[in-house]
Amino acid sequence: MENIVGPTLDLVKLIWTLISECCKFHRGVDEEMDFLRDKWQDLEARKANTESRIRGKQPKKELEHWLEKAAKIKGEIQAIEGKFAKMKYFSRAHVGKLAFKKIQKVKELYEEGDFHDSLVVDPPGSQYVVLKDKKRYVLILDDLWEAFPFEDIRLPEPTQENGCKLVLTTRLLDVCRRMGCKDFKMELLLNKEAHKLFLDKMGRDVFDTPELKAIAEEVLERCAQLPLAIVTIAVSFKCLIHDFEWRDALEDLKTSVKASNNIEVEVFKILEFSYESLKDWKLQQCLLHCALYPEDFEIKKRELIEHLIDEGIIERRNSRQAEFDRGYSMLNKLENACLLEGGIDEYKKKFVKMHDVVRDMVLRVASPQFKVEGHLGLEDFLDEGKWGEDLVKASLIDIMQLQNYIDIIFFWRN
Repeated sequence: MENIVGPTLDLVKLIWTLISECCKFHRGVDEEMDFLRDKWQDLEARKANTESRIRGKQPKKELEHWLEKAAKIKGEIQAIEGKFAKMKYFSRAHVGKLAFKKIQKVKELYEEGDFHDSLVVDPPGSQYVVLKDKKRYVLILDDLWEAFPFEDIRLPEPTQENGCKLVLTTRLLDVCRRMGCKDFKMELLLNKEAHKLFLDKMGRDVFDTPELKAIAEEVLERCAQLPLAIVTIAVSFKCLIHDFEWRDALEDLKTSVKASNNIEVEVFKILEFSYESLKDWKLQQCLLHCALYPEDFEIKKRELIEHLIDEGIIERRNSRQAEFDRGYSMLNKLENACLLEGGIDEYKKKFVKMHDVVRDMVLRVASPQFKVEGHLGLEDFLDEGKWGEDLVKASLIDIMQLQNYIDIIFFWRN
């Protein structure tokens, strides 16, 4: 009897899975089609922008291949639109499934079209000639971590004779000196400047409120005249109205931030206080997810929200639109808390990115459950000897690899 019951149950489960999938696509065909159109418009915008950049020039082979695939998928989507327009009640599930599968293809093709290198075939030596002929230039490099020879970027080294200039920012004095630059230490804010920045972010003069004046002065003192610390703490205290709320938050801040001669340690502790002040597990998880991306990476909001929905950080709701509304609201809260920075890219797509110091803090808080190893190969990381017992999620994204575009890779352990 058991030999019959087992296969029967498996068959019932299989049939039930197929029926559930059919019902899902039947009910959601309209939303799937809307989402497909939205993704297709994104792809068309990227295609038009790319074509405008190569007008009158010979495109590289990989670009030609991508443009051919983009043109082909347009016809495939139009075919699905035709089926959608003529569909009957019993064909809704079929059309919904077609749209769902095509969405994945369009997303993949959109990502493939993120070309960072030159799109056209340059005549031999043409780049060198153009750069060599430039009389003077000013090169500005932000957040440099390693020195490099100018030959690598095919520019003449700045000298007094050629009048070229190099301006860079770095946390490492050795990098500055190896690049042959004169170093200037970025000093802390003056008391007056710190006071003004704090009030600008607060939006009201708390120093002019008798019951808050002394508390606000102590809060500002804890920020140690560090701009990033002042901004994040001011935002954390901005929603507090009563003196008892300020005193309570100040006690938490005192517990988090101990006096230190190390500026970096102080900043980390202050940022950690802002992270803990979110008091919302889902917001914290969203921030942790962002930290898995490379430093200074522009994370597309819509794609990020899709990841958050898939991982259950954003709960399932009655419609896809409602889920995205919750996602945009969460990201807006993190931007308002100055833990994420928002922006719009050249394709008019909204993104968020994380300040490198905030990212370092988040990963430190999350360790050892979260791990970022962009320098490791996939085979290296699959060696479980490199995994800690508490590891939950890891990222192998390498910003240099992303310049040639590879899919984002996350691993997680249940």
